[in-house]
Amino acid sequence: MTLFTKTKIGALLLLLLPFLSIAQNGAFWVEDFSNHTGTSLPPNWITSDGSDNIFQTLWQRCGIPETCPPDTIADSFIRDNFKSSTAFNGYVYSYSNPYPGENDTLTENHLSQLNSPIILLPNLDELYLEFQSFLITKHVREHEGARLFVQANNEEWVEHELYPDVPNYPYSQPQKTQNANVFFVDLSDYSNANSIRLRWEWMGQEEVIWCLDDCKLFDYNPLDIRTIVNLGDFSNGLGDWTIITPTTNECSWEWESFGYYGDAFLPAGNDNKFINSPTFKTGAVVVNGDNCFTSDSPPVISLDDFPLFRSELISPTIDLSNTTEQVLLDFFQVIRKLENENTVSIASPFLFSYSTDNGMTWSPDEPLNESLASNITYNTHETILLPTDLIGESEVKIKFIFNGKLFYWGLDDIRILERAPHDMRISKDFFALPSSYSFPVSQIDSIVFLADIENFGTESQTDIWLHIEIENTDTELIVYQDSLFIPLALPLELVENQLFTEKYLPPSIPAHYQGTYRISSSTIDDVPDNNEISFRFEVTEDLFAKESQTSFGFKPPFRDYSWGNAFYLPNGDGYFADSVFFTIENLVQMDGKDVQIELYEWENNLTDSLLASPDEYTQIGFNEIEISEDMSDLIGISMEDISGNGEHPALKDNTQYFVVLRYMRPPGSNKDCFLATSQEYDYSAMKFATDLSNKLRYVTLWKSTASEIFEVVGVGNGSGYDYIPQIRLSITDAPTSIVKVSKPTEELKLYPNPTNTNFSIKLSDESNGKILIYNNLGTLIYTIDNFSNGDNISVENLVSGTYFVHFIEDKSKQIRIGKLIKM
Repeated sequence: MTLFTKTKIGALLLLLLPFLSIAQNGAFWVEDFSNHTGTSLPPNWITSDGSDNIFQTLWQRCGIPETCPPDTIADSFIRDNFKSSTAFNGYVYSYSNPYPGENDTLTENHLSQLNSPIILLPNLDELYLEFQSFLITKHVREHEGARLFVQANNEEWVEHELYPDVPNYPYSQPQKTQNANVFFVDLSDYSNANSIRLRWEWMGQEEVIWCLDDCKLFDYNPLDIRTIVNLGDFSNGLGDWTIITPTTNECSWEWESFGYYGDAFLPAGNDNKFINSPTFKTGAVVVNGDNCFTSDSPPVISLDDFPLFRSELISPTIDLSNTTEQVLLDFFQVIRKLENENTVSIASPFLFSYSTDNGMTWSPDEPLNESLASNITYNTHETILLPTDLIGESEVKIKFIFNGKLFYWGLDDIRILERAPHDMRISKDFFALPSSYSFPVSQIDSIVFLADIENFGTESQTDIWLHIEIENTDTELIVYQDSLFIPLALPLELVENQLFTEKYLPPSIPAHYQGTYRISSSTIDDVPDNNEISFRFEVTEDLFAKESQTSFGFKPPFRDYSWGNAFYLPNGDGYFADSVFFTIENLVQMDGKDVQIELYEWENNLTDSLLASPDEYTQIGFNEIEISEDMSDLIGISMEDISGNGEHPALKDNTQYFVVLRYMRPPGSNKDCFLATSQEYDYSAMKFATDLSNKLRYVTLWKSTASEIFEVVGVGNGSGYDYIPQIRLSITDAPTSIVKVSKPTEELKLYPNPTNTNFSIKLSDESNGKILIYNNLGTLIYTIDNFSNGDNISVENLVSGTYFVHFIEDKSKQIRIGKLIKM
């Protein structure tokens, strides 16, 4: 019996593709910084610092993203995973110290250079460079400090501009580019050269970080592959596109330099507000309700006062009379939609329509971008399979429609493409993951593998293999492989629910893992970039987590709610729930308000697996905490047995548990509690696969505090299993009495910080107490029971990264928290 039903969305097939993935034949030179070990650069890559600084700012390789910046940087605004296509198998970065002391004088500019080896060129007509980048600066503007140089035939280096000079706030905090920025540089002026060399050069004054990955050279323009009609790169204007704004409000699509989309409601620290498209430097079209009604300044009116408006961007006439197959609409976009706090799934303001009679009549509006989270800026490359109605038509028009209030939608490089003959792909939105991102070594659960594949080509495909591969990224060794055979896939056939019969059980040792689904067949694939998809997970000492990091704040659609994550314990006997870790995004608004953390033992009734009713669950743990705006990013709270005996809750074998944060808005308050939320992975395929395997695993649970029934289906704008709150659970096999501590009242001062050897703590009094050191996942890794003010603490054995140091004073039990950076 199937307990969980998978659904597919939309009459139009919307696909999120990697940048330039439509390219056939591929690049003739590629460096993705894999197949290397340690921090050394690949052979013949050279790094140097052209300054006279004592401490050189050089480039180095990152082999394990979890252990490298930007993932290990302490500042929560900066900390992130580098989101290049292959960051999981290595990238290079230059780390410029971002934290000088308040009274320190900035060092002189560093001049960090990364030189490629000499690249021999065949006899070419065209030459294009593509690479992916993430840059965070603090003092020197991006367009001034980060540059690309090219040297042909060992002659002079020639500079090529990367970042545009866009409007910018004064530097009050670090400035981030898109992650990842994908650059597309026309180097055809060098196509007759015998060789070239590339140099990425970064001039700065104690900035933050520049990451680089996936460098490729093409002997053709990838944008020309299979292009039937190039509808517009909006080079210096609208061209033959037209705009209609039927509403009375004066807001419409406009041409913008760089596809710039402005400020107002946007985070003040992210000033690189331009579209991430191949030809962004020549302009793009943007509709921006934010800018129209706020004049790029924070508004003084409420969101309810913003008017609804509709604006249509209409293409020139498109001749498809020679087509005999369905074709593709391909475009690049920057997009952000407004959250509606009263609903979970909101209507998309981004619409699409088409005409076959030169705009006399139009198809019904179809929504686009429905699964994207609200209040988040996305730069994506989209491909739509156009309807059969357009095959062979000579008077086709299309239009993009914005129908809403805020925020914005920008478009560039819009093209009509023919489909490739051979294009097998793995579904980007339906592949099974482990049931949690992190498992304790004692609670490792076997992993079920499943994926959807699709023949997106025009020809039938035979002898197809779907592979799964697991790599231990600590050792860089493949530890598991399996394959499934699919004999045939017809054109546009979706081959669903390909379930691997074997499961994988990782060994009981802490480690980081990379999983990869990969597809192959009897025919060389014309579009190889969509033939694989990867995911990460880890085995920890004691921590359960559904995510590795978060990206935005979210809450269920109630003012009072309970929301959290489900975890399965195969070996719970002898273990106890130790602590829960969570992050609240709006600490300032929540200052002085209480939240409760509740732990439940759950025996699910499989006749209705999408609900958890009171007869199925029993509360076994509880604690509460008063929120302070001075709290650290990751808040930890001990889990106490519900009996009130001052002990941790005991756990059981083969049992489901869920831990939730419960918030009830105080009387007279209008402040909501927003939990840090991840959209890193969609767990819907995991739930479906574990159901098929008769070992059903769960993701999130949520309810209104007015109800006793938890929803198990999830909450969010996409599948329901793609909005994951950051609520983590640690367990222990050595229960101790619960130590009641007050909220932090003083930041812990650590010196020196950063450090690579030892540090000390300078307290304002002569207190003695206990030191606890946690890593950035909230795992307790080091304890000092008898610490005196001024004692040195060695961290030489710790890996580089960010740590949280807790000091609990012996007498008052007051806790003070500080962040430590281990170099």
